[in-house]
Amino acid sequence: MADSNNPPSAGAAKVSQPAATASAGGAPAIDPLAVIRSRAYIGALVLAAILGIPISAIAYGFLALVAAIQHYLFFDLPDQIVGSPTPAWWPVPWLVVCGLLTALTIRYLPGNAGHSPAFGFATGGGPASGRELPGVILAALTTLGLGAVLGPEAPLIAIGGGLAALTVRLARRDAPPMAVMIMASAGSFAAISTLLGSPVLGAFLIMEAAGIGGMTLSLVALPGLLASGIGALVFVGLDKWTGLGTFSLSLTSVPPATTPTVATLAWALILGAAAALIGWLVRSLALWLRPIVHLNRVLVTCGLGLLIGLIASAYQLMTGRSFTQVLFSV
Repeated sequence: MADSNNPPSAGAAKVSQPAATASAGGAPAIDPLAVIRSRAYIGALVLAAILGIPISAIAYGFLALVAAIQHYLFFDLPDQIVGSPTPAWWPVPWLVVCGLLTALTIRYLPGNAGHSPAFGFATGGGPASGRELPGVILAALTTLGLGAVLGPEAPLIAIGGGLAALTVRLARRDAPPMAVMIMASAGSFAAISTLLGSPVLGAFLIMEAAGIGGMTLSLVALPGLLASGIGALVFVGLDKWTGLGTFSLSLTSVPPATTPTVATLAWALILGAAAALIGWLVRSLALWLRPIVHLNRVLVTCGLGLLIGLIASAYQLMTGRSFTQVLFSV
């Protein structure tokens, strides 16, 4: 994934070299203004624009494939086999298969299928290497396609950043870390360019997740926003061409605004505090379960998939509403 410790681009191969001055600790400090004005940085912008096209197209194809798998397994297939409405037990076997395939991917493919979600949405460790990308893609496709609740943001950031970094390393094996980081970030920007409804919102998400700031933000922002803007155009064009959709997580409708009252403000404070507490409890439970999962990843992950499937089934039986309101990322 794109990260403030790792870097991007063949054209940006010398981005980290110019305008170094001595810092207080004796280590060379980079003048971001001088770097931005350099020919190498201009080359990085060109490469970011070029990479934005195929990476955003791959991201679009990935999201389209996930949507197709979900629709077939949870709508078309049950309608063909058991008829309508879909029975409450239907998601249970698929969630078990989801746990099995995901666990096997993590266990046998390089790279642990990306960073651990137990530690939150973060991009530490740099972009995925070429040999790690298949595990990231397969685990994300399995988890999203078979119904588990996983936001597509982190997988797309990892895939986009990994593809961009791989391109740079193939073009120039001795590309400096700063160059790889800039291009990896640009690839991540392009991959989620329309996911939140705006290329700018996606850019802020990546900067926050990667902890990008200061001088690094100055160097990463421009290529990233350029790749993100081009990626948004590609998403819109592919939607127009294929009619599959834009795959955005942005709200399609917003409730009408009302005049706030003391009661609504009080409820907002209560619900905000409750949400923070629930979030802390969920994270604590995840960290508690993590070592248990590692004891027997395949068996425990299958068991957790079974549990999620049973919860979704129970929801449909108790409420009369579809289990699909429990599963999936949206």
